[in-house]
Amino acid sequence: MKKWALRLGYFGWNYHGFQRQPGLRTIEGVVLGALKRKLGEIQDYSYASRTDRGVSSFGNVISFSSEIKPILGALNHDLPWDVFFLSCKEVSTEFNARFALCREYSYFLLDNGNLNLDKMNAACELVKGEHDFRYFCKIDKKRKIGKRGYRRKVLDCEVKEGKCGLIVLRITADSFLWEMARRILSAVVSIGRGELDLRDLELSLELKKKLNVRPLDPIGLVLTGVRYRDLELSLDDDVKRRLHKRMCEKIREEGTKFLLIKNFFEAL
Repeated sequence: MKKWALRLGYFGWNYHGFQRQPGLRTIEGVVLGALKRKLGEIQDYSYASRTDRGVSSFGNVISFSSEIKPILGALNHDLPWDVFFLSCKEVSTEFNARFALCREYSYFLLDNGNLNLDKMNAACELVKGEHDFRYFCKIDKKRKIGKRGYRRKVLDCEVKEGKCGLIVLRITADSFLWEMARRILSAVVSIGRGELDLRDLELSLELKKKLNVRPLDPIGLVLTGVRYRDLELSLDDDVKRRLHKRMCEKIREEGTKFLLIKNFFEAL
């Protein structure tokens, strides 16, 4: 029996998060269903990130042991259009997808012309490094916090102008607390809008002031990468070609819906 690591992408808008939940449609539920149909029983299953409801991914990773080699084309054919495997590689039997060096999230925000990117990047500089992020996460007393408590190390954080009128906020950390990425980036956006200043963020990171900011909408958040010491899961060329065709078909379908809605409102 060999062990495999698979890079997983999905648009999370129509799912109740990654993790399986009784009676709810989740990413993990549809993925494990496809794996069972194509490969039979799998063992030693693990995943890199348990993304929240509405969050998407271009770089989550799962691993498992199987007697049958995973064929990406066959697996993707058995999955809904908005869930897809991007690459596959054989790994050692000791590999566990959970134990990554770091994870990277990107948030895509519509540029309304009211954001000061210089101030936002100054805020990103404050966030970098190791901090106690208890004021930047959702605390669930039922969850075990572990020996590290709320301390995490942000390796990188930046804001850039993206394509199609979007602002892209990126944050990389050794690991993330629940809603940590969305709450940190929400504070960065509030500073960019002039609703908070840099000193507010500084005091909150020092646990001297709790900010009244809500987490950003999960729709804009994407898990863009998970890094390991000796593993690189590059995009498979054949999968890229097939997915490009699938996404073009979906864009045409959604474009038609958009034009119908637009024409309806113009006729009112």
